[in-house]
Amino acid sequence: MNNKISEKDKKDWEDFLSNDEKLPDKDFRFNKKKNIKIKHIDLHGFTLEEANKKIEKFINNAHEEDVSKVIVVTGKGIHSNVEKDPYVSKDLSILKFSIPEYIENNSELMKKIIEIKDADKEDGGSGAFYIYLKKKKKNMIIWLASYPKSGNTFVRALLSAYFFSKEGNFDFKYLKSIKKFPSKQLFKKMGITTNDSNELLKNYIKSQEYINKRAPLILLKTHSSMFNINNNKFTDLKNSLGVIYIVRDPRNIVTSFSNHFNLSLKESSQKMISNSLLNEDTDKKVFTYTLSWKNNYNSWKIFSKEKKYLLIKYEDLIKDPKKMLIKMLSFIFQLSKNESNIDLQKVDNVIASTTFENLKNLENELGFNEKSTKMKKNFFNLGKKNKWQNILDKDTIKILSTEFKEEMKELNYL
Repeated sequence: MNNKISEKDKKDWEDFLSNDEKLPDKDFRFNKKKNIKIKHIDLHGFTLEEANKKIEKFINNAHEEDVSKVIVVTGKGIHSNVEKDPYVSKDLSILKFSIPEYIENNSELMKKIIEIKDADKEDGGSGAFYIYLKKKKKNMIIWLASYPKSGNTFVRALLSAYFFSKEGNFDFKYLKSIKKFPSKQLFKKMGITTNDSNELLKNYIKSQEYINKRAPLILLKTHSSMFNINNNKFTDLKNSLGVIYIVRDPRNIVTSFSNHFNLSLKESSQKMISNSLLNEDTDKKVFTYTLSWKNNYNSWKIFSKEKKYLLIKYEDLIKDPKKMLIKMLSFIFQLSKNESNIDLQKVDNVIASTTFENLKNLENELGFNEKSTKMKKNFFNLGKKNKWQNILDKDTIKILSTEFKEEMKELNYL
């Protein structure tokens, strides 16, 4: 036997000592085959208690990483038949029997598992087994964003009836399933009680992280712009899956805005031009950073770069609500990787139950708690197309058409 250390061995050892990289764990190997993520774990050398802890952590991590298949190597357990109680056995090969049983008795782990089965010969045969994992549900927000009085509530009516009713028949109660953001109630749940708008801004992202941990698919309404104020963002791509942005001819918004907040047409048009805050009286002391109509519209285009942006024009929504609903559902299913087919019968029920006449009747019968206390007419009040031509004076039309010229041309309003 040669006891001399070669120069190459010396160099390899020095390289090893000087390498700061973390050494790979021999028990963990990662493969990618046909776009299927596979992970291996070898439990040889662990006690039963250690192995249970290790496999639980391993499965949880694999599920977080969207791994589809886990290969667990335990050994063949050739001495297990002589043990009266395998759970107190010191024979490490008994893991073959105890580990699968431990997993099956762990209800939280089983929620993430499709199937446990014996491994093929090339992966260890009787000394190993497979765990097939469910796909992780990505909990991310899809925004229903718009400037106020652009049709956001009508979109919520359509989507809430489809997703939260059994047959697709609308009721006001389903609107509660698509909440608005920001919300005083949400901040309160998180233990945030301040009314200081600057302090609340710092918690927008945190509150979205809080929401995303609690539901598989979240639709949220907002009239906020995609602002970045003092490095405090409204949202980010980490917490947001995408946006459906509803836009409406600003000349018609003025008339609806005036009706909703009981303002003069001049006051309404000035409000739309200014980058002011909007404090909706239904949720006092939580400010919505709407900004101007054009800045609100332009700010959400950032999602279009990521192909996570769907623009819905209010005018198209009124003209063909069924077509627009199917378009929105297709977008939502695509974003959330939902492979279900759209239920066209349910869509028909949604459309039939959300006509403006039906919504008005429901409002007259039951009232509508989202209606401004300043509002004198019905919240659901469909007027004639382009009614701004009959209501707005020439000066107001000129102001809006000049201020929003570029955006209105882009949207074919001019």
